[in-house]
Amino acid sequence: MTVSLVPLLLEETASNFWGPLLAYKVFPIDIDRVVAFSDLPIIIVQLSNLTIRGIQLWIVQNNYPVTFSAEDRLLHGFLLAYEGRGVIFVNGTDPPEERRYTVAHEVAHFLLDHQIPRQRMIRAFGQSIIEVLDGKRPPSLSERIQFVTTDLPSLFSAHHLDNSSLTAYDRHLVWQAEQRVDALATEILAPHKEVVRRLHLEDGAQWGPCLAPIRKLLSETFGLPQLVSQSYAKHIDKHITGGNGLAKEWGMN
Repeated sequence: MTVSLVPLLLEETASNFWGPLLAYKVFPIDIDRVVAFSDLPIIIVQLSNLTIRGIQLWIVQNNYPVTFSAEDRLLHGFLLAYEGRGVIFVNGTDPPEERRYTVAHEVAHFLLDHQIPRQRMIRAFGQSIIEVLDGKRPPSLSERIQFVTTDLPSLFSAHHLDNSSLTAYDRHLVWQAEQRVDALATEILAPHKEVVRRLHLEDGAQWGPCLAPIRKLLSETFGLPQLVSQSYAKHIDKHITGGNGLAKEWGMN
């Protein structure tokens, strides 16, 4: 049995993301434009030399309802999610391919860590639970009892993408959640079925010779950053030549 390259849940999440946006699914993806025309309650803010301090200043200047504290550092991207809405900050001095991946990465965080859990809670408990999710009232006794077996999404969440040369595909010690986010971000920008279709590889391709064309395709056609292209190409190559898929390697199948 062939192991799926991308876990089914993430493939379905990416497919749902693209469902109403197929007219904008032109590679390389203009992810800023896609988000702008989507129904996601997200705004994208580009700041030069993005830092924690710069984001905190933006929060003050724009009267954003929440704040946070963290050690100042240079970032690729940052997500603020609150009351079902999100703000994605992007380092405007990064190259276009880095900015593209940063936005996709933070969109993936918003979907997996904020919107999908929130929608799941609303389906389970009804519209009245929104007041609890938004911190407008404490949960009732019956709601608290049900929360014992149901994870309550955080009222406010923040995520930063460090200005680092590592990608989660090769960081074996990072949390599984971060791996899932990188996998979804890559599936949004470079759907694995489309990548494999464009490779036009013959059956029986052997390990190794496929790497160069896959890396080139991911970088030039799909606009992925070099390091992401290199690491993801290895997984695609192993998949089409009979190796393990991401789902098996990450223990998610």
